[in-house]
Amino acid sequence: SETGGEFDTDEVFFEGVAPIFSDDMNIPGFHTLEINGAVREIDNSQSGSSTVWSAGGNWKPISTLNIRGNYTESIRAPSLVELFAPVTQSFSFANDPCDFRFVDQGPNPEQRRANCVAAGISDPDDFTSNIVNATATGRTGGNPDLTDETAESYSVGFTWEPRWVDNLIIGADHFDIELGNAITSLDLTSLMVACFDSANFPNNPACDAFERDASGQVVDFQTGQTNAESFRVEVQDFFVDYRFEVASALGLFSEGMRDSNLGFLRLNTRISRDRRRQQSVTGEDIVRSSRSFASPKYSGTFDATWSRNDTRVFWRTIWQNRARLSPSQQNAFFNEEGEQVTSTSQRFISNLTISQALPRWFDWMPQDTRAQVVVNNVFRRMPNTVEQAAGHFGFAELFGRQYSFTLQVRY
Repeated sequence: SETGGEFDTDEVFFEGVAPIFSDDMNIPGFHTLEINGAVREIDNSQSGSSTVWSAGGNWKPISTLNIRGNYTESIRAPSLVELFAPVTQSFSFANDPCDFRFVDQGPNPEQRRANCVAAGISDPDDFTSNIVNATATGRTGGNPDLTDETAESYSVGFTWEPRWVDNLIIGADHFDIELGNAITSLDLTSLMVACFDSANFPNNPACDAFERDASGQVVDFQTGQTNAESFRVEVQDFFVDYRFEVASALGLFSEGMRDSNLGFLRLNTRISRDRRRQQSVTGEDIVRSSRSFASPKYSGTFDATWSRNDTRVFWRTIWQNRARLSPSQQNAFFNEEGEQVTSTSQRFISNLTISQALPRWFDWMPQDTRAQVVVNNVFRRMPNTVEQAAGHFGFAELFGRQYSFTLQVRY
């Protein structure tokens, strides 16, 4: 059968910036102060009306210190595909929470077992669910009942440029983002887990996504897009950026170096602290992923760029601290000696890029000809056996040290 849909969106918005104090007013503690804001009224024929807004400001108590902040409430309307993708026949396995192999798992096994009994499975220890090893037939597709994703976020931060050191910038930022009603496509296992782990059983909406027969076997289901997920991310960034002339720095130790052309060196360091990162797929099961390999508690980049005339050398070291092999503690890992390992080692991966404009050496070449050599994973960091088993390695580590050469010619 034919399927499809459409929606209309009308929007009205206003944005403004208002300077409150300026440096020529000579007001102590207020070198400059400005506030900014924006508001948008959205009328979506499918998901309804919403008002989103943002407010922030920049304050310089002195000329070298800037303090900034922002608060935002925003939405994302579901897309046409998420709303109106055709519902088609689907076949699926699932780890049925009421099966004897899974009934004692989850954050609250007693709650799961009680809900399974209430669903008519009198003895979960003796229940074998067919869908674990054989697919059931159901449906999957879009969901025209989707509502808007919502988000609230705020950030505060500062940058400081001390007068006594030219071209030095020090700064920090704090970000807090909370996303609700996130649109996601849940598989059948996720829906069943959400249902039977819920303290609101059988009124959790996930319980309406599948049907059992009199013997407890799953005989029908519908998966697809739903407003289910929520995220909370809280991150703190610290950074230092410093650019200086190499000859001037060496001139502090040798007066004869001051007039040399030794180029410029830029040093940049950024450290991130993952203060909080949690996710709920169904509104009840909170998963904290901070300190995992993908979301380490601390990570950073250390960059050094040296440039002189048409030559540029760039060095980057990427670092992250030790990460838990199994943040949920559901899996155990052992090394070659049979000792249990709970975390990876710290990771340092360094990359080098050297770039040179060739016409400086070969005047017969086109003006924009440039050669570049890249060495990734300079120190050839490789994952150990446990890190390989846990999948805690990146692309660069998988292939070891890599070299590439690029010649760019423009006419």
